[in-house]
Amino acid sequence: MTARGVTRRQAIGIGVLGAGAALGVPTLLASCTAAPAANPPGAPLRSPPVKRALDGRLTGTVTARRTRVDIGVGHEYETFGYDGAVPGATWEVHPGETIAVRIQNAMPPLDARDQAASDGHDHGQMDTGSTGAEVNMTRPHDWTHTNLHTHGLHVSPEGAGDNPFITIEPGGAQQYEIAVPEEHTGGLFWYHPHRHGAVAYQVQGGMAGALVVRGAIDEVPEIRAASEQIMVFQALEMMDDFTVPTPEPNATLREAFFPRDRIYWTLNGQTTPVITMRRGEVQRWRMLNAAEGKLMSLRLTGHSLHHIGYDGLALPAPRMARDTFIEPGARVEALVQAQYPGRYELVLYPATSQLPYLPGWDQAPGPDQPVGADGTVWQEVVPRVVAYVDVLPERADMSLPTSLPGYDPPLRPIAKRREVDYTVHRRADHQFEAFGIDGRPFNPDDPPYRMRLGTAEEWTVRNAADEGFVHVFHIHVNPFLVTHVNGARLTTPVWRDTWALGPRLGDSFTFVMNLDDFTGRTVEHCHVLTHEDLGMMEALEIVP
Repeated sequence: MTARGVTRRQAIGIGVLGAGAALGVPTLLASCTAAPAANPPGAPLRSPPVKRALDGRLTGTVTARRTRVDIGVGHEYETFGYDGAVPGATWEVHPGETIAVRIQNAMPPLDARDQAASDGHDHGQMDTGSTGAEVNMTRPHDWTHTNLHTHGLHVSPEGAGDNPFITIEPGGAQQYEIAVPEEHTGGLFWYHPHRHGAVAYQVQGGMAGALVVRGAIDEVPEIRAASEQIMVFQALEMMDDFTVPTPEPNATLREAFFPRDRIYWTLNGQTTPVITMRRGEVQRWRMLNAAEGKLMSLRLTGHSLHHIGYDGLALPAPRMARDTFIEPGARVEALVQAQYPGRYELVLYPATSQLPYLPGWDQAPGPDQPVGADGTVWQEVVPRVVAYVDVLPERADMSLPTSLPGYDPPLRPIAKRREVDYTVHRRADHQFEAFGIDGRPFNPDDPPYRMRLGTAEEWTVRNAADEGFVHVFHIHVNPFLVTHVNGARLTTPVWRDTWALGPRLGDSFTFVMNLDDFTGRTVEHCHVLTHEDLGMMEALEIVP
């Protein structure tokens, strides 16, 4: 089979993508014309620099600005990043410390043409943007405005906390004060922009960084003895000239709202770096899918991974897995024990919302990639090597733990049960209008869904979008316990903050969520961030 690709201006015409276009949906994806990176491996895996708290406060100014980065594909990528890096620095805190960073927006204001495209359309929900013009809240808009979200942290959404309603305009700045509770669990989280209308654009360009909270899991002897690898996986999207693309708010049926010609998967900003281990050595791999909306599975040849936590929430015992599935926005922490000497491949199996063919995910529609009549496959879902592991003959006498300090708080009494549909909104002529929740696209003027502090709620979230896209549920402030998938009770419920909803119409999952500690206004949304920017988000409010 050969890999297939077309330019961003051509119609998408195979498989599910062709069906979506026929139903009147502007193509949300463009293909990748470049083959997966094949540059010779050899550079050791680099870890992002680490910023730690001093005297209980992680401080400093973090600047979002234009940058050029070398990801190892023979040409520099011109994009936006934090402090000129992709990914940004890793932030490390302990429970009881405060993230007191200042976010400076040095991205340029939109030029007159882009601002005109961003403002004043004749459909969708409108709001008044910073320019005073009407802004369509279901299209990309003001895409160089920004803010900060600490994904997965159980922290306050109010004021200068983890507040997704803050806007930092170009040239502006915002001081954040995000207090991490004394009892916060230890694990891997991350930070990224969350300004509605600009989220997909900035994350697909690389604006993201890992965030580590130290906790009880770090004190498990076998884990304490293991060296750590922070592993930020990103699907960097660009045009043929290696620049981050400009959104297309007025996309036609045959165009994409978020166009691009190339996608390169990188690990810590590198293509095919090398990880070196000794035979018998145990490493702790802290893996983050920081792609805008791409799903992924990982497989290390000749090895199994021993999962120890999902979304920063520790398991009660390691779970051995051949394949590691990670939704966009989700994290998996695992222990890897090196086997026989030699070179091994870390293979990434990518998937999209419309082509979710993945090993290791039991809600994927099948084990095979879609193949066209001419034997070609869609480039975005071609597996590729993202790293190599060199195991040296030198032996290391290390072991794996048998038990862990699992995250398992008692559930509060359920005060309310709710059903939530992820939907596509259409005009009377059936043309695509927006994504939405319960049939309504996001509108900041709508009253929020209210929940009561000190209770629990049980939600069932369904895929009711008529194209059968995969959606990825994420809710801010509080994690949730997944109890059922497609109506079947899980043998072992699992705590998460991000969860992929299967692509078949009616696919569902059910969770219970404690509403602890914090009141305020926040959101839940699809973490396929193009879907969120096109309206698949809902305001929530936790009230006393």
